[in-house]
Amino acid sequence: MLIKKSAASAAGVLFCVLAFAEPVEYRLPLEVRPTAQSINLKLDPSKESFSGSTVLNIDIASDVDRIGIYQLGIDMHTITLRSGNAVRSLAAEVGEYDINWLSDGSPVTAGEYELSIEYTAKFSTDALGMHRTRFEDNDYIFTQMQSMYLRRAVPSFDEPAFKAPYTLTIEAPEGLTVIANTPVAAESVEDGWQRVEFMPTPP
Repeated sequence: MLIKKSAASAAGVLFCVLAFAEPVEYRLPLEVRPTAQSINLKLDPSKESFSGSTVLNIDIASDVDRIGIYQLGIDMHTITLRSGNAVRSLAAEVGEYDINWLSDGSPVTAGEYELSIEYTAKFSTDALGMHRTRFEDNDYIFTQMQSMYLRRAVPSFDEPAFKAPYTLTIEAPEGLTVIANTPVAAESVEDGWQRVEFMPTPP
């Protein structure tokens, strides 16, 4: 008897294991849109940090559990949401891609709101955002907001899909020159500080 040992060909089977993770939101939801923003900054080139406040008029198209906003390196002290006489205090949860999610644990119904934020931040040293530098014994502050650097200086809806006019007010030590993208609307000086209000920008 002849017994032939034949090689058995094994068919290789490839198993793919797919891990279904929670989806990461890297863009702000379009249900919440800014319609205008006012920005007030208190800037002193001799200091290492600055303070600011901003009010965003937002339009919420449908009920949402939270409001997304961009910020990077900003310490938001007070966050309030106002609709008429109703005022809510919100807390920020840090998410991915510089997004902070604002909520008080209850849904926000559709409608028009004012979102107010008071904050502090340090001047940058890499020429991005709100940058402070020294040249020939003089201190300077300048900004670089493109392409995604506004979020380093002001909590904002920092995406091209959102186009809203903004109004800028700068408080700075008296005697310094303050320049922005629009003409000056009003100026005043009190206790060694100048207040320069600029006209609104186009959207």
